[in-house]
Amino acid sequence: MDDSDESDDVASSIGILTNLNSLTEIEACASRLDAETTLLMKNLQSGLQRISSLTVDCFQLYDSLVSQTCDEMDANIKSMYAMMAKCEELVKAMSTVPQLHSLVLQISKALSRLESNLSHS
Repeated sequence: MDDSDESDDVASSIGILTNLNSLTEIEACASRLDAETTLLMKNLQSGLQRISSLTVDCFQLYDSLVSQTCDEMDANIKSMYAMMAKCEELVKAMSTVPQLHSLVLQISKALSRLESNLSHS
């Protein structure tokens, strides 16, 4: 072999080694990119799960509050109707008050007349 063939072989070998180093670097870069992408996806998945969990909790709380509010409104409406019924009973019971008032006035006048008759006699 002559020197030019040897130098071509050396240059070719160096080119191959350079290409192999480049491939190794590309492979290492791809591996780092894969690891970073995997970590990013895990973080994204974790964040989305937390957001979904919070959303579910919020909707459950909202549902519970709406249900409690409806129950309270129902109880208040029932109490209002019960109070209205008691007021109607009170109005009926008080309907005799004017009659009793007039009867008391008649008795008072009769007593006054009796007193005046007794004091004149």
